[in-house]
Amino acid sequence: MATLPAIRQLLIDAKGTQHLKFIADRSTISILLDGAAVAVAPARVVFHVDGLQRLERARDSFATLSDILSRDIERSEDWQWTATSLAVRDALIALDGHRVGATYRAIATVIFGAERTEDAWRSASTALKDRIRRALKRGLSLVAGGYREFL
Repeated sequence: MATLPAIRQLLIDAKGTQHLKFIADRSTISILLDGAAVAVAPARVVFHVDGLQRLERARDSFATLSDILSRDIERSEDWQWTATSLAVRDALIALDGHRVGATYRAIATVIFGAERTEDAWRSASTALKDRIRRALKRGLSLVAGGYREFL
């Protein structure tokens, strides 16, 4: 996914269903993923069309996805993560992971990638592990009413 030209978001809902979202210019397409966590390991994606009556809509969706993935997109300078937005993003990811029983290591893999997590877990340093613990604490705080600060 890191090599794809569009902005990508992987959203995991309360049931653990993965929603992969591609965004480019004014085009957006979401793909519902079923199976193993795509953020942890490479995955093969197979598209299913439910019935012939949905074939035309699927064709249009494939065309949109093809268009998004073939664009050479430069990310806008206006779109920047702030320290606060990154902290909240990490907190929500940690909270989601915690709620489905993921380990700190699995949560770190989603946030920081497999290579960085593997290196950190082999290291004597606990910095990344502590960062995940703080993110989870922040996420639990948000659920307990801390989200009101953003309203």
